Amino acid sequence: MPRLLLAAVVTALMLVAAECSVRAVRDPRQLERQEQRDIFPFYYPLAEGGLFTRDRDERLRYRLTPGFDMELDGRRYRVSSLGLRGAALASQPEEGARRVVVLGDSFAFGLGVDEDETFSAQLEALLGERGRRTEVANLGVPGYHSGQELAWLLRAGFALDPDLVLLLYYGNDEIKEAFQYDPSFRVLYGDALPVPYPLKGLLARSAIYRWLARADVGRLRRRGDLSSLGSRHWPVTEDRLERMFRACAQRDTPLVVANLPLLWSSQALADPAGPGHENSDRVNRLAERCGVPVVDLRPVLLAVREAPGDDFLRRLLISPDPPQDHHFNPRGYAIIAGAVADRIIADGLLPVP
Repeated sequence: MPRLLLAAVVTALMLVAAECSVRAVRDPRQLERQEQRDIFPFYYPLAEGGLFTRDRDERLRYRLTPGFDMELDGRRYRVSSLGLRGAALASQPEEGARRVVVLGDSFAFGLGVDEDETFSAQLEALLGERGRRTEVANLGVPGYHSGQELAWLLRAGFALDPDLVLLLYYGNDEIKEAFQYDPSFRVLYGDALPVPYPLKGLLARSAIYRWLARADVGRLRRRGDLSSLGSRHWPVTEDRLERMFRACAQRDTPLVVANLPLLWSSQALADPAGPGHENSDRVNRLAERCGVPVVDLRPVLLAVREAPGDDFLRRLLISPDPPQDHHFNPRGYAIIAGAVADRIIADGLLPVP
């Protein structure tokens, strides 16, 4: 017994010394924070300001922080008490108004645009102009994949008693693994190690553990396991989307999918064999097979092209030049919101009361 105790004490001291050394020499958490500052300059100030909060539910992992309110580059980012971007929203829509909930990632959230320039806000305005008095709730959260979007619908979306659910699906949502959130360093990071989720929150405080998680993510990335391209993640994504479709059908709530392709470049978007086309086509086929209306936004965006070779995406993105950010500017959101509003009206998904 004394020898076991001595071995335990020595091991603990060695781990403490190693932890202190890693933190002093090259703390991976500091490195991850600096990487996100460099790679995502339009997003990281929001994360550093407290946009996210960790969630105890592994299906979500993180969500928007209720009450968050920050102005960045002249744009306001408010989060209501319900954890949704925008102004406060009542649990029930106003009398005579229809309610739409929009699911999605940073494109649904509206990264880089003001509150009234987001997809949700512009869709609400367009439907109102066409005689559909509507409240559009923005449930978009940066970094979410299809599984988190489903979990957020089940927790927050249906609680709003929607008349229509709209999934703004982006090409890189087809991924199995989700980000973890570190509330101490306020970063989203990768951790695919086989450790129970409640323990990850504790272990993430260790620089040694984060190095292990970072090394494992690097290995998975080199193997292509964290890429949304190809079909490796489609079985998981297909199951998530089908469960979303069934959840809406069980509640007799119409659902429409706005299928947004990868916005890597104008050339890739126009090329029928370009990256991400296969992903978008699979989502189109699944929605059609399940009887769910789908708005394919690729031809909608291609209609902006003025001539062959026109780099039309430059006119629709918040930062086409380095440091690049391929999120839409207000005009880009207006274009896709107009196409979705047209489909909602044409299919009678929001009839006049």
